[in-house]
Amino acid sequence: MEELELAAEATPPIVRAVAPGINAAFGTLLRSGADRKNLEADRATVDGMLQAGLTDFRYRGLAMEFETFADAREEEFQRLVTNTVNAARKADSMVDWSKVNLDQFSPEFRRRWILEASNVSDETLQGLWARLLAGELESPGSVSNDTMSIARDMNKERAGEFQILCSAALCSVDRTPMIVVGCGDPGANSLQPHGLSYEILMRLAHHRLIVSDMSTRLNFSTDLGQRRVIVRQQESAWALRKSDDSEPNTQIGGVLFTPAGKELFAVVQKIPVPAYTEAMLQTLKKNGWKVTPTDIVEIY
Repeated sequence: MEELELAAEATPPIVRAVAPGINAAFGTLLRSGADRKNLEADRATVDGMLQAGLTDFRYRGLAMEFETFADAREEEFQRLVTNTVNAARKADSMVDWSKVNLDQFSPEFRRRWILEASNVSDETLQGLWARLLAGELESPGSVSNDTMSIARDMNKERAGEFQILCSAALCSVDRTPMIVVGCGDPGANSLQPHGLSYEILMRLAHHRLIVSDMSTRLNFSTDLGQRRVIVRQQESAWALRKSDDSEPNTQIGGVLFTPAGKELFAVVQKIPVPAYTEAMLQTLKKNGWKVTPTDIVEIY
């Protein structure tokens, strides 16, 4: 399949971003289409000679050495290109193209993204790679090599577990994840009712997405004027104020993200977690926080 064929299958902006790396990534495989045509011509010639009764001859065609593996090579090429195009199409629907300057798009990122995304056929994981591409297009340099390596090693099950964790995260106003409130001791399975058992958390820690210490506490410095912390979870926001206003520095215990986990958090699609949200709010109140819903519009 040539780059012009790719252009016909995807919208122009995403093609301009991705297509220049297709030849570099699949250069050897791209030649297989022409090789196969040569093989078909070689086979036709040999068949004709055999049907004519010629059995003592030597024929050297243009591509005979590729005969055994030509079909398998073509199928592998189609698989890789199909995966790449599918992930690119998903990314195209996510990108705000008004924020994109393709001159700043890193060819190193593009090549690695193509090599990794081309081997992913699962819809969930394709969505993850699509959001990584979209994030890098809109904010060049925002996706590190470490994050790409972690994403490469994730399977569908791990991606689903990380999605639950990200959906539960308490964030700052700018949507940077701060902590997943433990609702007790995460190391003793306090988050198991919400799909985040200790075993799952350890798997996420193994993939370098969260800090492995389950007894971590995060220090909050409240607003000096109002003695409060503004936090959000997805599209909801709260003002947290300690019952004892004399203490400006306060703590919340739970699960912390690693730097790579924070990067991947930005591209994970969040899902509603109402049971966890209720448990989180109740935990904060038990720990001496006054929790007041806040209109997000008022935050900015």
